[in-house]
Amino acid sequence: LRLPLTGSIARNYNLVNFCRTMGLLLHSGVALSEAITITGHTTRNVMYAQAYDRVALAVTKGEPPSRALTRMSTLFPPMLANMVHIGETTGNLSDTF
Repeated sequence: LRLPLTGSIARNYNLVNFCRTMGLLLHSGVALSEAITITGHTTRNVMYAQAYDRVALAVTKGEPPSRALTRMSTLFPPMLANMVHIGETTGNLSDTF
């Protein structure tokens, strides 16, 4: 993830996979913490899989996912956390993803 060109491609690929999978699972009626856990199993990147586990644990404890994503700003850009926050407040999280 730290390499100049391939790191950016890997980061973008993982973010697209995260958003697509989360949107589909939430739209299907899967609970948020379970959707994050399932999404963690779909990635081959160990760093992102661990981050998804930490986000799922935080959500299970009652923390909003946007706040959990904000704490991991090295893997998730602030714009993603802001979009998730907007989806939370409007109640359209699956559409936001």
